[in-house]
Amino acid sequence: MKRTRKLGVYEGVHPYIYKSLDHFLESDLDTGIHSFQKNGRMVDLLFEARDSETLLVFFTAAVAPGKTWPYFSGRGIASRTGHSLLAISDPSIAADSRLSTNWTLGDSNYQLHHDLPDIIRKIAGNRRIIFVGASAGGFPALYYGSKFPDSVSLVMNPRTNVFTPPSHIQHSAEKLFPGMTARQISELIPTKLGQAMNTVVYFQNCSDDRYYGSHAIPYLSNQTSTGRVYWKLGDWGEGHVAPGSKEIAEAIEHLSSAPDWATGALRSGATLLADIDDLVDEHQRRGYGSPELNEVAQDLITVGGLEQRILSLTQDFAALKTENKLLREDIQRLRQPKKAAHIPSGCKLGKNVNIDPTVHLMANPTSNPIAIGDNTKILRDAEWIGPISVGSGCYFNKGSYIRAEVAIGNDVLVGPFVRFVTDTHQIGPAEKRGGPNYRTSITVDDGVWIGASVTIVGEVKIGRGAVVAAGSVVTKDVSPNTLVGGVPARKIKDLP
Repeated sequence: MKRTRKLGVYEGVHPYIYKSLDHFLESDLDTGIHSFQKNGRMVDLLFEARDSETLLVFFTAAVAPGKTWPYFSGRGIASRTGHSLLAISDPSIAADSRLSTNWTLGDSNYQLHHDLPDIIRKIAGNRRIIFVGASAGGFPALYYGSKFPDSVSLVMNPRTNVFTPPSHIQHSAEKLFPGMTARQISELIPTKLGQAMNTVVYFQNCSDDRYYGSHAIPYLSNQTSTGRVYWKLGDWGEGHVAPGSKEIAEAIEHLSSAPDWATGALRSGATLLADIDDLVDEHQRRGYGSPELNEVAQDLITVGGLEQRILSLTQDFAALKTENKLLREDIQRLRQPKKAAHIPSGCKLGKNVNIDPTVHLMANPTSNPIAIGDNTKILRDAEWIGPISVGSGCYFNKGSYIRAEVAIGNDVLVGPFVRFVTDTHQIGPAEKRGGPNYRTSITVDDGVWIGASVTIVGEVKIGRGAVVAAGSVVTKDVSPNTLVGGVPARKIKDLP
């Protein structure tokens, strides 16, 4: 079940709807909820403009099933600090109320992470940027912050690897990435974080054992050479608990008022990460962890790898089951005795018409009739959709494909795998080039010979006694008694 979409919960905030991402990027922006749709996903952005040189970019943590959509974080903190706000609602969670997050990265429909940096640049302008996120929101705060070297990412108990536990992707993968393996998901969206490219202020709750061991330690262990990562351990409650809004607001104030991010990070109580052992020692000094903490972290990383592998194997097994079922059905069909072809009521057949049982005719008497003349033969695996008219004495080798509005004369010989294509689309805008559907027509006069694997695209007429060479693509009329061939088909010579 999809989440309920409600903009009214943000009372007094003006909604702006854009026809495309390009339209949004070209527009002048005021305070309000700005929305555009792309590839079936509605992207919602809350922008609150204030007289400040700093923009806070807030990412939401996991959103409970009962919450409506879009869902924005950071309004209270932005109001308290007096900074402009860009809050981003994760568009993927709208697809199903049971989905809590997709880390604001996108899914198989729309890879948001390709476009979001341009969106942030558009809104930020010349402002300094502070990316803010906790837990699941910490991943995009770190990821998108790395795209802006002059920014700072302020994160609280963040996830740093999508597949490392605790993770819900094994339950949501089929909804967000149907039919994809864990490896394919990792190729489509970023699933783990590398070196920090901007300044990072990393707040971690001491008693949050799983996030401390499986996310903080592995991520921070890889950052000691950058000199741009600051860490702060806290005691904010038992388990996965972030600092309160007051402490987050104070950290933002320190960062925004300082002459540089490094000074602001130090004023917020964070310490420059020089050696991961310092962090481990501090954790133990507070009475948490054990001397084997790094080994525990490695074990948790291994578990994350196993989870990723299990997800991949589960999806592979499901695919094999489907393939096996289809194979059994094919074998069963082959073992069955041949039956007569199904002739729908919309077909009118002449005398001695021979139609293979595997031929699929789609017709009804009123809207799409099919008429076939005497002594015509249609071999296996053909698919025809009326309205179609075929004269007498024609022969269609296997695999013929004929769409609506095709008229074929008498004594026409059609080779294997020939396609008569009459349906097409108008060229649409950049976001969807396949525009409205419309239908053309194809006419084939008497005595024509069409070679194997020819494609005929309407609107065309093939004149009496013409020959179309194998493998050709016919896009223009063919004169009577001529030989044509090639892609596209051109006249080769006149025929006697």
